Amino acid sequence: MAIMKQIHKRQIILLLSVACLVFGIVVSYIFCKALGESGYILADSKHPVSISETGNIGDFIGGVVGTIFSLVSVGLLILTLTDQFHQNKLDSFGQTFYEMLHIHNDNITSMSLKDSDNTTGRDVFSKLVSQYEVIYDMVQGCFNNILLINSLSAKDNEDQKDKLGKMKTYLKSQRKAVRLCMRIAYGFFFYGSEKFLLKSNVDEEKQILEHVKHLLVLSNSIVKPHNVLLGHYFRHMYQMLRLVERANFLDEDEKYVYAKQLRAQLNDDEQVLLYYNSLSDIGKAWIEGIGQKKRNKMCRKYSFTFAPGITKAKVG
Repeated sequence: MAIMKQIHKRQIILLLSVACLVFGIVVSYIFCKALGESGYILADSKHPVSISETGNIGDFIGGVVGTIFSLVSVGLLILTLTDQFHQNKLDSFGQTFYEMLHIHNDNITSMSLKDSDNTTGRDVFSKLVSQYEVIYDMVQGCFNNILLINSLSAKDNEDQKDKLGKMKTYLKSQRKAVRLCMRIAYGFFFYGSEKFLLKSNVDEEKQILEHVKHLLVLSNSIVKPHNVLLGHYFRHMYQMLRLVERANFLDEDEKYVYAKQLRAQLNDDEQVLLYYNSLSDIGKAWIEGIGQKKRNKMCRKYSFTFAPGITKAKVG
């Protein structure tokens, strides 16, 4: 919208300048023609130049036509300054964007995992995706455990039995189960199974999470966090895309070109991990708007993530 207003203003100034220029030329032509038709002779071999008469003519042209041409000059000056201002904004934006892109690549280069191979750089993401998928399988196994519980012991009260029934009913919905499994799995992956808390107003989801945590403790399968490794990486990348999205002096095609340059830096595993992040409570900002009345979903808008079909789980 801002770009269209700027283009519209520029067109109005240009049209007014052209109109004033044409008007000045027409006025000059009509004045000279009127002098010729009236038989007025400015100077020839018999009539010397009269300073007073030529001065009057000069005053007319300078006062009327000159003023019109001055308006044209002002209009063109405004256009020049506007274009220069817009170019300065583009240059400043490009410099900021490419500096952030350089920092993004430095962040990846400095990444390392304390594993048997001392994995570093982009290879880290391949390991992280594998680790996430193992965690996803663990959480899904806990969900299956809930569904396979036939009955509780006699000492369990009706409230516990009612909770179990509601958890089973919730997990029988494949869409809800897959969605919750991805949220919990990524929460464990990012914050660790001991510290992750599910942001939810649904009691069944909280109860399922507590049951999953209990089973992981019993099986001695505590999940270690990766928030220190990935927190800065995702925040910086989000700020880059947010910078592009909020650049109201760029049209949509220009924004897409910049977003593609960031997307080109991501390998397959990075895009898969970003997809998992965007489906979690932690990464909601990737698919929610950033303040617009009509919310733009940045990940989808700029084709930043793979389609769900090629990832570990499908969201129906």
